[in-house]
Amino acid sequence: MAQNCSFKEYIKKNLDNKLWALSEEWLRENFDPDELSYYRIRRPGDYELEDVNVDYIWVGDLPGTEIKFDVKVSLTIEVHEGDYHYDEVEEKKKYLLISFQGDLAKELSDVIVLEVVEFNGKNYHEKPMDDTLVPY
Repeated sequence: MAQNCSFKEYIKKNLDNKLWALSEEWLRENFDPDELSYYRIRRPGDYELEDVNVDYIWVGDLPGTEIKFDVKVSLTIEVHEGDYHYDEVEEKKKYLLISFQGDLAKELSDVIVLEVVEFNGKNYHEKPMDDTLVPY
């Protein structure tokens, strides 16, 4: 049976804990539930991160075996009703772009985080590669 050569699947498997930790940190520092509109709750209260999903990856070739890659993740956040007389919860989505750099020869064991920002559109690399790490 053929082995899956998807870089996206590799990142999901090997960087899952790092993506969760970076997402939780971004939420603590940047997320304000009062800035969103709600349908089920009257006043936002506590919130928690329910899921982090890898939506897309853009990969750029660097000299040698180095690559830079940007991971678009979707966060599923549960926002609880702030008024404890009600027991409502509403799910909200946020999208982040997490940029990394690492060496393929080291199986990305040296990966460093370049930045974590809210996603605002497709990303661009000077020397793009596809999901199997073949240059376009």
